[in-house]
Amino acid sequence: MPVPNLLILTENHFFRHRRRYPVATRFAIAADLGYDGYELTDADPKDDSTWSQVRHALDRTGMRQIGMYVVVRAMPGFHLDTEIARVADCVERLSGLGRPAFLLLTMTVAPWSATTPFHESGSAVATSLHWQQATEVLRAVDGMLAEARMPGYLYNHAGFLIDTPGVEERLLTQVQPRHIAPGLSSFHAYFHKEVPDPPEILASPVMARLGYVALHSGFPKPEPYRTALLDEGQIDIAGWLGLLWERGYRGPLALQAYDLGGDPYVSAERQMTYVRSVWDRFGRDPRLNPAHPAPQ
Repeated sequence: MPVPNLLILTENHFFRHRRRYPVATRFAIAADLGYDGYELTDADPKDDSTWSQVRHALDRTGMRQIGMYVVVRAMPGFHLDTEIARVADCVERLSGLGRPAFLLLTMTVAPWSATTPFHESGSAVATSLHWQQATEVLRAVDGMLAEARMPGYLYNHAGFLIDTPGVEERLLTQVQPRHIAPGLSSFHAYFHKEVPDPPEILASPVMARLGYVALHSGFPKPEPYRTALLDEGQIDIAGWLGLLWERGYRGPLALQAYDLGGDPYVSAERQMTYVRSVWDRFGRDPRLNPAHPAPQ
């Protein structure tokens, strides 16, 4: 039996380390390996050429879903109205691709710092103005998504304003958007010391609406972290998957490979193979899933 979730290949498989794969190659790799969809991370909504290539690649490969990761920058040097307009342009571009699409949204209020501990940055230093801006952004984006009939998900990114599931819960409870659901990153949740363990995260009533999960692993050294493949890092990805599946999660699984380097075809294949192997393992014997209820 196949994995019950759409498997999404994220674009960070293809960047950094003196390489930049063409759009056509990125999508061809995703399709050749059997991914269900693709997540964009750096497509400029004003760049007609890039979006034309994305459309052709989607049509050629027949991918079932397309998503896009967008960071709203509410910090000096950026105007919030311009940032919101950029999100609107991204939603419009996604809507024009002729495929089911989703928007992945996060927000930062300061430049990234590799030396500041995660629990001392991001939401920990946010001002009342930052929180006001965050609610403004969520309300605006929720309206865009309603018009486009497109789902949106928040993304917890260490060092950003939306850095923990708790911040997502705070904002979603305050704004009550109809088209934005919580999302989770295994990597950023694990490396933020203020984030509880997965069972406690998923016990939140807000997380009952969980709509998106990104899987990536790593090690805490050298600081602030070192990324790794799903079957190599310190994070128990199988434990995460077992808990998600046991609780009925059937949303997309985005398989990441930020900063891994090497052959992206190999990393993309290994990420997918590992997730499928965990599903097969738990299906063969549910007792292998640590989240499976013990017999009474």
